[in-house]
Amino acid sequence: MNIENTRPLPAYLIRWRYSIGLIGFIILSVVAGNILPQGIDWNLTYRPVSLMAVQGISPYSPELPTPFPYAPWALLPIVPLGLLPEHIGRGAFFIASILGYSYFAMRIGANRFTLPAFLLSPPVIHCLLNANIDWLPLLGFVLPPPVGIFVLFIKPQIGIGGVLFFLYTSWKRGGLKETVRVFAPVTIALLISFLIFGLWPLGFSQALSYSWNVSLWPLSIPIALCLMVLAFRRSEIRFSLAASPFMSCFIHGLE
Repeated sequence: MNIENTRPLPAYLIRWRYSIGLIGFIILSVVAGNILPQGIDWNLTYRPVSLMAVQGISPYSPELPTPFPYAPWALLPIVPLGLLPEHIGRGAFFIASILGYSYFAMRIGANRFTLPAFLLSPPVIHCLLNANIDWLPLLGFVLPPPVGIFVLFIKPQIGIGGVLFFLYTSWKRGGLKETVRVFAPVTIALLISFLIFGLWPLGFSQALSYSWNVSLWPLSIPIALCLMVLAFRRSEIRFSLAASPFMSCFIHGLE
């Protein structure tokens, strides 16, 4: 086929494609919500914080059943789902999680064989069943900065390696000017969030005492340094993805 002679899809077909996709998402969300078990994180954290947020209550309020250890802009994709009936919102979050994981995997090179293996891997299954948010910061590794940096900051124990990688590549590409251009938006957002919510990251220290914290920090720091050196030398962000858990003092493990 001669690519030059192909015509773009008519506008009405494009609209229908998105409409069918939305209808499919709704149907799958309803089905998933009715057959899935309750997601611990959805029921104890994400849905309660969504309902509180629309009432103007801080997501870092002690009234929450469990802490909300994420950047405040993590609420943007969560709140609309949290306003749905509990099981439907859980189902929609599950479908969105699969789509997010799939997009991330395909962007880093997954094919029709490795994508199912990735989605069926124990860490992904664990996050899907517990309605964890890990798929969101993973997207930061495959989105262009500065958007990717915002997403990486949602959960630093997953995204910190990517933040350092973008910091290094920004400096290497354009020095201070480029670094400021890339990091200024997220820096301003963090400062504004501190003014509104206080120093919310300080509240995450209680997570260190959780029984399911499986972090090897600080013994894991040398491994993180080696992986980050590889990321910098080879200009390959995937090494920084692998380094992130080894830099974190809190990793959500299996109970």
